[in-house]
Amino acid sequence: MRTWVIHQHQTSGLEWESAFLRAVAKRVADVKPGRLFLPLSSGYDSGAIHLALVLLDVPHDTYSIVGVESKREVDLMRQRVEFARRHAGSASSHNNARLITPSVKELQAVWRKLNSMCEPYTYRMPKFSDPHLAQPSFVPGVLLGEEQQNMLRKDPASWGIAHICSLASQAGQSVLLSGSGADETITDYGFAGKRLAPSSQWGGFWPNDTTLAAFFPWKPFQEGTQRNYLAKDEYVTGTYGVEGRFPVLDAEVVQATISLTPKLKNTLYKAPIQLFFQRHDYPHAPCEATASQPFGEGWGCQKRGFGMYAGIRNVAAKTRLAAQATKALQSFLRESLGNSAVQGRAIRKLDTQHQNQAQAIRPAHVTPHAHAPARGKVHIL
Repeated sequence: MRTWVIHQHQTSGLEWESAFLRAVAKRVADVKPGRLFLPLSSGYDSGAIHLALVLLDVPHDTYSIVGVESKREVDLMRQRVEFARRHAGSASSHNNARLITPSVKELQAVWRKLNSMCEPYTYRMPKFSDPHLAQPSFVPGVLLGEEQQNMLRKDPASWGIAHICSLASQAGQSVLLSGSGADETITDYGFAGKRLAPSSQWGGFWPNDTTLAAFFPWKPFQEGTQRNYLAKDEYVTGTYGVEGRFPVLDAEVVQATISLTPKLKNTLYKAPIQLFFQRHDYPHAPCEATASQPFGEGWGCQKRGFGMYAGIRNVAAKTRLAAQATKALQSFLRESLGNSAVQGRAIRKLDTQHQNQAQAIRPAHVTPHAHAPARGKVHIL
């Protein structure tokens, strides 16, 4: 059993960076070129793994899904791909970056396979009362109960991972690096006391050592969402013959997170990852607590889950979101490919797709939440 040391004293994040690079290196040491891939978003967790792979010069492919992301989020993905190209060494010739717009037909195929091949799993989602954060009377939230949720119907991220694994397995790739565990071990799904989900027990506001030791480990640290989302990754990736590996949950990395000072962790959202980004000028959306914005300033504070058109009931809204995703992809192509024949063909296809979206997206005969452009698009950058 692991013994955790509650001594929050490190101020630079360099120990975390060293531990994280070792964790990533350990998990890719036996992977042959062409077998490793990473689902890359505009967020912190996948970005940290992406940066580590670039610094370690490890051959890999990335897959980025355009679901309901904004243009600036797609632009940030593009900047990350460009960063990797500028800084990658000998591995750069083995790396591909794929930007994906899933189609209705593709998502229906994913849904059918998950329902027929993926072992059923039921989330037990904890809900906590509001914590009392004033020290010395710091009291974390009390467990109010647990809600049971069907993994495939309630978590659209399972469809996104499945679609990526489907494409990756077709390309002969079999090892996925996942950022799962960062929210549970770094922020408790909150920041500076603001809870970003009902499963947050103490709003990501790190107290002093004595107070932290009194309720450590908090429930989502090793149960709750930690258990739920690790099971999701294992069940879904296994359906496609893919092995998921989780460097953020390496024991040294988690210990290095705990060892950072409360002031640092309460000032920068996901402080060790932001410091990692800052030291290497890696593209990211910052989030910092300030006197005027105590719960965080910067659009990086707007935490979003994986969208995939989920939860939007109005058909017209679905059509608009699909059109926005296509426009974002068109802009991405124009900026990344330059004036080329390939660019022209790709954009013309997307223009046709854009015009047909209103007819393609309908409320009937489509599996739940699987609303997307009629024609899927995978663009290799």
